[in-house]
Amino acid sequence: MSFSRRSAIAAILLAWGLTPATSSEVKPWKPAGISSQQFESHAAFDPKTGDLYFVRSSRSFQGWRILTSQCTPEGWSEPKPPVFAGDGVEADPYFADAGRSLYFISTRSRDGVKGKDLDIWRVDRGSDGWGSPVRLPEPVNSTGAEWFPRPAPGGWLYFGSDRAGGLGGTDIWRARADSTGSWTVENLGSAVNTPGDEYEPLPSADGSRLVVMADGSLYETRKTEAGWSPRIKLGAEVNATGTEIGALFSPSGRSLLFSRDTKGADSGEFFVWHETGSEAWPPECPSGVSPGQSPPTLSIPPDSSRWEMEGEAKVAEFQGRKCLYLNGGAATVKDLELRDGVIDVDVATPAARGFFGIQFRISTGGKDAEWVYLRQHKSGLPDAMQYTPVLNTGLNWQIYNGPGFTGAVDIPKDAWFHLRLELAGAQAKLYVKDLDKPALVMNDLKSGVQKGQVALAVLIGETYFSNFEVRETPDVPWERHYPPMPAGTLSQWSLSPAYDALARNLERPLSRSERAAIAWQDVEAEPPGFVVINRYRDSPHPRVTFANDFSKRLEPQPGTKVVYARAIIVSDHEQIKKLDIGYSDEVSVFLNDKILYRGRSAQNFRDPGFLGIVNPENDAIYLPLKKGRNELMLALSELGGGWGFICRLEDPAP
Repeated sequence: MSFSRRSAIAAILLAWGLTPATSSEVKPWKPAGISSQQFESHAAFDPKTGDLYFVRSSRSFQGWRILTSQCTPEGWSEPKPPVFAGDGVEADPYFADAGRSLYFISTRSRDGVKGKDLDIWRVDRGSDGWGSPVRLPEPVNSTGAEWFPRPAPGGWLYFGSDRAGGLGGTDIWRARADSTGSWTVENLGSAVNTPGDEYEPLPSADGSRLVVMADGSLYETRKTEAGWSPRIKLGAEVNATGTEIGALFSPSGRSLLFSRDTKGADSGEFFVWHETGSEAWPPECPSGVSPGQSPPTLSIPPDSSRWEMEGEAKVAEFQGRKCLYLNGGAATVKDLELRDGVIDVDVATPAARGFFGIQFRISTGGKDAEWVYLRQHKSGLPDAMQYTPVLNTGLNWQIYNGPGFTGAVDIPKDAWFHLRLELAGAQAKLYVKDLDKPALVMNDLKSGVQKGQVALAVLIGETYFSNFEVRETPDVPWERHYPPMPAGTLSQWSLSPAYDALARNLERPLSRSERAAIAWQDVEAEPPGFVVINRYRDSPHPRVTFANDFSKRLEPQPGTKVVYARAIIVSDHEQIKKLDIGYSDEVSVFLNDKILYRGRSAQNFRDPGFLGIVNPENDAIYLPLKKGRNELMLALSELGGGWGFICRLEDPAP
């Protein structure tokens, strides 16, 4: 499927955030059993159990202790110290790795000696519960104090510290361990840090946004191609008293929970900022659903005002049923954000060719989402169904393909049949006609969006929908099911900004000065080794002229973007290594400033039916490595379908 049209179809994918934005609001969050006349702050919700972890201290914000409370049918239980609590002051809990780890700070004793300053600790959880906390090594911890450890994409750990070498009294830093376990630490620089005090960094789930507590107020900075943007102070509705601390994003990223000193009888209390309108977060306790009781099912008829139409979309009648008609259009459910749940709908299509399905967990702004759809022209074939994440407006079906992403199913033509989509944490199941056996099991959802809007969408092909129902189900633990990372995978890369591909000579290596001038972004490949550039750069959407006319395949394609990716290969002797590579859509491969390979693998380029699926077995290049440090550089151009690559090293056959 080529994504090459900027018409109503492109509007579906490029602007999925269809509900009009509403003004932001800040409200107190005072859950019974948690709120007290002491100072409550630094909340964290356990992804596995839903338990609340938070810090309680004196009214003057002294004597910090981490407490935890369970949500019971009667409400939040009496807060108690966690099983791993130590003998010092402890604060700043934060869950990582789907709840398998928790970071915090502590002055607890080590080897019988009480700690002199706050250090970063981590405790891991296995099948038998929490283990023993481990202090992170130097240089993450220092002779100064560390605060607010928060993991971020790419293996980074952000934190505050008053260590030497900063720009002010305290600064925001980040650290990352390499494959040997050795840590490097770097200061975030003057866009974030000042001669004053910066204590608490909160990165968003995708790493594009950072909320910083500095001098008692909350600021925000955004990641750009040139680095972090100059920080901006959040509005007066958030920064009301100059005591705002302990920020926590909701799973959708649309809301922010924080604490402030109310300067009243309740001392420090929680507040929630709904940045773009109301969101059902933090979670209610009790949830309002009694044990054994199912949440109500929401049925939305075709003519309901709950539908927000986009593109070619209208209420119609087909084979005696009132229904929604879509053809290059979408219908989004307004005022609904779904994490876990069940979506049911009947569908019929008389079209011979098309792409129709369900978009879910659509992020605020619509740049990221999940989409599962059917291709009726592929009925019965291995790719009749497709799941793809949408990342920075880009589809990624060329990268995410095969088991868990595509599957065979018979798609009826010109007849009504049923679809059911079950969402449970980071997994989903699609049922087609047969509700006893899933047709496609999505074992690891890739967008990272945990909660969002729901829409029916049709790229092309007359399609009808009726009997739409959606039912929320209790959230299950968010557990990713990653594939293994094969030996030899090149996992550590740096990416350049995106450039106009037609304005550059992609067969010429970058000069030393050009490389030095680039603001490189360090990224880490995801199992089984893909670097998905759409996670880090906006996806281009050129009008591909050869999509329907093979004779135009050699024409320049205006709108094509290119990103350079580089990796360092250290060799202990001069040798030849085989590089297995898959890529989308075009690549130039350079080693130590010499071009070795140029390949083009866009959909429809090699022949009219060519799909451009990315696999490391697609191509191989033999690298003449010198002893010592070798720089591997890729120039990767994108037209559509998934911007990324995968590289593995192996010894050539004898």
